[in-house]
Amino acid sequence: MTDELLNLSEACKIMKVSYSKGVKLAKAHALPFRKLGSTWIISRSTLYRELGLESELNKEEQKCA
Repeated sequence: MTDELLNLSEACKIMKVSYSKGVKLAKAHALPFRKLGSTWIISRSTLYRELGLESELNKEEQKCA
C-alpha cells in the first residue's frame, strides 16, 4: 500500500486547525511538511504519527482492506 500525500488544506482538516494556523506550523517546521513548488505537503502516515493518531490510521487502513 502506498502512503497518501496530503496538501496543507487536507492536513488542516485532520488537525482541526485553520489554514492560516497550518501555514504557521509548516513555516515554523513544527511538523515535517515539505514544500513542493508553492504547495505544502505531508504524508498521511507522518501526520498521524506526529499527532499521535497512529491507531486511527490503522483503523482506516483496515476499513480499506
